[in-house]
Formats: sequence, structure tokens, C-alpha cells
Amino acid sequence: MLHRTYFHKNKKFTALITGCDLIATGCYQAFNDHGLRCPDDISITGYNDIPLGAHLKPTLTTIRTPRYETGAEAAKMMLERLNNPDASPRWVKFPPSLVVRESAAPPKF
Repeated sequence: MLHRTYFHKNKKFTALITGCDLIATGCYQAFNDHGLRCPDDISITGYNDIPLGAHLKPTLTTIRTPRYETGAEAAKMMLERLNNPDASPRWVKFPPSLVVRESAAPPKF
């Protein structure tokens, strides 16, 4: 959660990128408590694309990673490892995608 003193240092910022959508939803309330409106005063972006994000007001801009594909590949890698414990580890990367919704906007100076 945002530390209370951060708002009292006259810091000017226009956006907050959070580590997960649940943190971003908590920021909605914290900013509201300090008289800031999203995205008019500050943009908020989450990560994970949980279903709740599409139902918030404003809807949450987020980063989406392919959950099904990630889980399926993890299961496949685990089975490969169980069948061949001496196999070299391998890395798999899945490209994230930006889901633009209402919580992010260009800064208003």
C-alpha cells in the first residue's frame, strides 16, 4: 500500500505501475482518499489481468500473460523432468500483452 508520507512530500507523479492487479485495486481507494481521481490525476496499471479489473470503475489497464499456456508448459516441463531427472533445465518465455482500459491516460500538465 502507498505510504502516507509519500503524499505529503509534494512529489509530482502521473502514473503508478503495480506488481499485480490486486495492489492496483487498493491504490484506487488510496488515491481517492487523498483526493486524486484515476485517470484524471494519476494513471494506474496492474499486472495479471484478473477478471475483476474489467469490472472496476474505471476499468483497470493491465499486463496480461498467457495463464493457460504457462500452466500447460509448466506441467509439460515437470513431466519431462520426472521422466529424465538428468535433463538440462530449459527456459520458456511467453510474451506479455498490454490490455489498455480506462485507468491509464496521457498526463495532463
